[in-house]
Amino acid sequence: MKNITRHTGKLEKVERLKSSANGNPRFLVRVDGWTCSTQPDTQLGYQIQNWWGREVVAEIGTHYGSPQLNNMWLPQSEAEFGYKGGGVRNSITDEG
Repeated sequence: MKNITRHTGKLEKVERLKSSANGNPRFLVRVDGWTCSTQPDTQLGYQIQNWWGREVVAEIGTHYGSPQLNNMWLPQSEAEFGYKGGGVRNSITDEG
């Protein structure tokens, strides 16, 4: 993934895309005016279904020239826990 940028805005579903080869959901979404798709076979395809219409922080990058959602979290999780990603902390990759 290249050219990753961070955007904050309302999460909007543009359309449901064809499922991945493994049957996992994919979506075309819009955040802060930026349209991108979810990557195949990632948890985000399931996670974002609970966040339609909510304020989110999204990292969008390009993969082979196509804008794709790299990561996404709710802004309050960053404020509550002091790091992005919510209540589960990965001691290998997270600092502190």
